[in-house]
Amino acid sequence: MQSELTQLTLTATIEAWLRGGSSAAVQTLDASPLHDPAAPAANASSQPNAELRARFSCTPYWHAPTAPPYERHAWLVRYADGVRALITREPIDAVSQTEAAAISGALLLDLEQPMRLYPVRIDKPWGYETWFTGVEARGVSQVGHSTARIPLPELLALAPEWICRGRERELILLKILTPHNDPALGQLYFELHEHKREAYVVLDVDEEAWPQGTGAVRVGFNAEQRQQLGDDGLRSAFADAVARYGLTRREIDALLDQLWADSNFALNDPLTPMQTHALLARVPAHLCEREIQQRNAMQAFTATQPLRAGDVLCLPEHVPHALQHGVRVVELQTPTFERRILYFTQKVQTQPNWDTTQAIATMKLDAPELQRTGGPPDTMQQHVETVVDFPDFRVLRVHLPARRRGSAPHVLSIWRPAAADYALCMCIEGEIAIGRERYGREQACLVPAVATSRPVENCGNAGAVFLWATPK
Repeated sequence: MQSELTQLTLTATIEAWLRGGSSAAVQTLDASPLHDPAAPAANASSQPNAELRARFSCTPYWHAPTAPPYERHAWLVRYADGVRALITREPIDAVSQTEAAAISGALLLDLEQPMRLYPVRIDKPWGYETWFTGVEARGVSQVGHSTARIPLPELLALAPEWICRGRERELILLKILTPHNDPALGQLYFELHEHKREAYVVLDVDEEAWPQGTGAVRVGFNAEQRQQLGDDGLRSAFADAVARYGLTRREIDALLDQLWADSNFALNDPLTPMQTHALLARVPAHLCEREIQQRNAMQAFTATQPLRAGDVLCLPEHVPHALQHGVRVVELQTPTFERRILYFTQKVQTQPNWDTTQAIATMKLDAPELQRTGGPPDTMQQHVETVVDFPDFRVLRVHLPARRRGSAPHVLSIWRPAAADYALCMCIEGEIAIGRERYGREQACLVPAVATSRPVENCGNAGAVFLWATPK
């Protein structure tokens, strides 16, 4: 309890300083006047006018709910055009923040600017995920720049109100899903969520897997089966089919576990598609044939929807879904890890059993409507569309025309967002500039609350498209 109170006191004092709080509050953390001889005298905006050297705590809740906090040290400097923050493991003995950064090689961030997100890759049996705001024991995203980065939760612990209005454990989860293009390996779990909402924005469809450029997602249930069996009958027949398939799946998985061990692979090591197919080739043919027959019979109860680049699919609670092979998507979702797996066509590595009974009892049979992309009505005009509108967050997709039209600058190549508690911005086409940095395709940033009204500019020679996600 004492450590929690201390942590709150430290954080509150830092927040007060950032807001221009009283000097008495600042003095509790040994604030001192700043003189930085390295700052260029010619530029008034680069002259420091206040500083705070403070310690703060970060609780590694992603490892365990009761994990004890650890300490970090912050050196904050206020300039006319921003607030620089240096975060280190130990206090640095230096005459200026600039010197301290050079000595430590640690991160130096401007807390009034958008901050680049550096993702972590999470391997999956079906491919891999790229987490831009993920904070879990499996992986923690980072923030910073190319030469110095820190875990995202450390930045948020420094000043949660300043950066995200106290939503430091509730950031919208931003990631990219990259399934294998192999149809035998690239299908995701057929699962639903009881509290989490998620949305897919299709980036691209693998041409080898889908030569016509149209992939698929398995979502909802077969209309003919539903009409013939009725809702209750469909649930029952589907449950029986999953149960039969599950017996065969477990038999194959147990055999593959033994083959993996004999091949000197660690039991849950991610394998390449080639390695996996080499092991599958050693499974008896009758087992493989039975698995295919039962899988087809089980999946005949479900339905698929076609997906093309630019399409958007919003998935509310209790809707079973499984993205198919070779379809890469940006995923935005409620930041909670909970799911019910109805079935999976490979071994689930993160839990021992499926959740078929519980999931079937609560699943929705209707599929959500797919949002087809038509692109902006006029590629020479700015176009803003709401592609996700959940109770807890909203996502805009913004199309900006090229910054020049003929020989003249195009005034509509700049978009000015409304203020928000924070924003996540990801470029998905072209190149954009926000704050002092540029972002290309599939690069993203966290925009702190104090900076969400900064304009976003198309800084390339072609049209640009980006996603802008904000909490409600």
